Amino acid sequence: MEWMPIETAPKDGTLVLVVTAHASPISGYFAAYWSTEWEMWRFHNEGFVRDPTHWVPLPPPPTSPL
Repeated sequence: MEWMPIETAPKDGTLVLVVTAHASPISGYFAAYWSTEWEMWRFHNEGFVRDPTHWVPLPPPPTSPL
């Protein structure tokens, strides 16, 4: 699947993978959703994503245990 412009991302609370303008090989990719702006999903709390430029749907979860 190819990265799509952030303007086409769903804004209904769907969790997607976004990349920011500040991406590097180590950081810059986030699972995020739109509420009133882009917010990143984290286990214990949430924060805002700065300058997302592109998005892709999250891949399906694994179907078998590791």
